[in-house]
Amino acid sequence: MKPTNTADRPWHLSYQGGCSQETSWSQHGMPYLFPAFLDLVRSSTPGVHLDVGCGNGVKTAAFAAAGLQAVGVDISTDALISASQTSYVQAPRYACARGEALPFRDQSIASISDILMCTHLDEVAWPRYFREIRRVLKDGGYVVLVLFSMADLHFHGHPVSRRYTFRYDPANPTMLGFAHYHGMVNVHFDLADIQTAFANGFDIVEAVQVQHPVYTERFLWNVILHKPMPSVRASSTATHSSSTATHE
Repeated sequence: MKPTNTADRPWHLSYQGGCSQETSWSQHGMPYLFPAFLDLVRSSTPGVHLDVGCGNGVKTAAFAAAGLQAVGVDISTDALISASQTSYVQAPRYACARGEALPFRDQSIASISDILMCTHLDEVAWPRYFREIRRVLKDGGYVVLVLFSMADLHFHGHPVSRRYTFRYDPANPTMLGFAHYHGMVNVHFDLADIQTAFANGFDIVEAVQVQHPVYTERFLWNVILHKPMPSVRASSTATHSSSTATHE
């Protein structure tokens, strides 16, 4: 899949030659809430785990190694080629697809991971994506998210706000090596933003803000969502905010 808009371009460039900075995404390790998420998934109905925005498959492979039936999707064919050429003991499957148009049947996915994908969606793509997540996820399923934080001092030299487009400035030395990020949409969250963004259709099981594993001036939110069963959905919607576990 080739870039269809300016916001797609950074993801394709990140996995092509010519970038002076390798994406830090592969250096992050698994999310802080990975163990807690696995415990929840293993205690629920088994099935396919979907890793949305899988990139080069490093994290998809970790979900597979943990015993999940992992499938990764990404818009970058270069990333997926890299993923498919890497040998793993438990080899995941991959598909080229957008998060806003997932090629899966209704309620066919048992669990979902989104590690720094939806934190780059614009206002148009955001509601479409979460309609798709709710559509494909089984009732009772879990989602783990990693999101940018409003506590960040800056994003590779760019001022941080709740939603903005990264503009590369060659005169800014902190941006050196990140020209391929030009046009990238970034969305940063505080706890109130998280509670508002995911109130429709999900319970927030836990939300934790942690230090970024690579950049000392930045932080990341880890969030676990639960799609309630139909019989409890109405009541859980009314009470989800009071049961949210948070750590800052």
